Amino acid sequence: MEPFVHLPEYPFAICQKCKVGFITSEVANHLKRKHGNISQKERQRIKQAVATCEGVAKDQAELQGWILPPPTISPNPYIKPPQEDGLGCDDCPYVVRDIQQMQKHHREQHGWVNHQKRGGRHRAQQEQPPVPWRRGVCCQQICHWGHGKRWFEVGRHSGVEGGTTRAKRPQEEEAGEADELQSRAEFLNKIQQEDREQFESEANARIQAANDKWEAERWLNRCGWPRYLEGVERDELRALLQPIGDDEPVLQRMWEIFERVLDEAYTATSRCFPGAAELFEIERREASITTDKPFQGLMEPDSWERYKAWWKTLMSIWKRLESWHDGREGSRSDNNSNHSDDSSNDSSDDSSDDSSGDDVVSGVGRSNHGSTRGQRPSYRMTIRQEELWKAFDRGVTQVVNGTDRDGQYTADRLQRDCLDVVVQFLDHPFKNGNHYESIIIGALAIMGFDREGGGWVPAINYTPIYSAVIKVARYLVLYQSMLERDRQKAQLRQWMGERQAEEEAE
Repeated sequence: MEPFVHLPEYPFAICQKCKVGFITSEVANHLKRKHGNISQKERQRIKQAVATCEGVAKDQAELQGWILPPPTISPNPYIKPPQEDGLGCDDCPYVVRDIQQMQKHHREQHGWVNHQKRGGRHRAQQEQPPVPWRRGVCCQQICHWGHGKRWFEVGRHSGVEGGTTRAKRPQEEEAGEADELQSRAEFLNKIQQEDREQFESEANARIQAANDKWEAERWLNRCGWPRYLEGVERDELRALLQPIGDDEPVLQRMWEIFERVLDEAYTATSRCFPGAAELFEIERREASITTDKPFQGLMEPDSWERYKAWWKTLMSIWKRLESWHDGREGSRSDNNSNHSDDSSNDSSDDSSDDSSGDDVVSGVGRSNHGSTRGQRPSYRMTIRQEELWKAFDRGVTQVVNGTDRDGQYTADRLQRDCLDVVVQFLDHPFKNGNHYESIIIGALAIMGFDREGGGWVPAINYTPIYSAVIKVARYLVLYQSMLERDRQKAQLRQWMGERQAEEEAE
């Protein structure tokens, strides 16, 4: 794989000569531009070696989910040496080397307000208010474009941080200043603690609506994510986006079932004859216009895995949203949404029994008593969607807990329940113009939150998510229609022949 090397902490193939990291799709172009002495055959061999190297991201879309290494990691010896003038955010892993960029980050992502005024007397200049970031952070950058452009902290608590080349002050000088430093430290710690408490309570925790003056990604105003998620705590959004944990056995089983459904839907679609009417039907952009090209269902294996990964995130968000108040007593209110739960009110006498784990339905706000969780992103399931979701959730839960004594929840039944509820989610009616009533569109807004930096995913990096959701949705809809037709033929065969049933089935 020379001149490249791969470290497990970094999803890059690092060029040892250029000291820059590359993803698989960038390797060939780099070799051609910077290493022209390498023959075409050798370049192809190196490219194949990098492509088969486990842990190297294939493209920028896959790199999007890269979690930065911990700040205690040793400096990477294969990239450019660490810089010791970094600024590190106290509230997230964000690191940068420019004070204006750090101020902008805190204004936009954490709601920081700069209380320092211009001018003033010399004393005022000396008593500058504390800021929510650290100076002298030792940091590295693996490349200068895409998702690898971010600076990240290295060498914390290992002797690297703070500058290894700076000489230590003499012990006598330090002892002479000890008393003065102690008194200053006590005063500054008190002021800093008061400032930090106010900063965290007012701005750090919750999503705020986008500000046209400062918001770099103007497209947020069009899609409405900040408005939809306003008031929801950032830590809650990060929890929704976390990978499935070992303490979530029901969600783990849900995803195993859903992944089998996705694979079967892909297989069924790929077996359709080219030019089949159903392929033209699911390729429609508008109901009244028939497309002149059929749906192209075949994908590269790595692309299919990436597309499934986005749907895995969707499934995780749905389950966690529906379990938002599980195990917590307390009455509900609609503090976070103007969408009331009509179906719940009609059937449960104003939702008087809130202790049931399954009684977490759409449109609810926060729990007023006893709940430690804050405001939940709002959405509204239809009655049918809620029935199907609860049936699927109940079946998986019983299988996981071993309470399905009758064995009624077979693998085939759970897969069909899963398919039916997802297709029902896709068929959400929009009667009042609020698209965020759909649990799918609401979850897509949550996926626009950058759980690493606390901001928003740029538009150019988010569009692959839309592509994955739309294309996979077509697989699922077509697959369900095939199963429905097979079921209808089976029913017709009870009182007619095979040939007639084939002709009568829709």
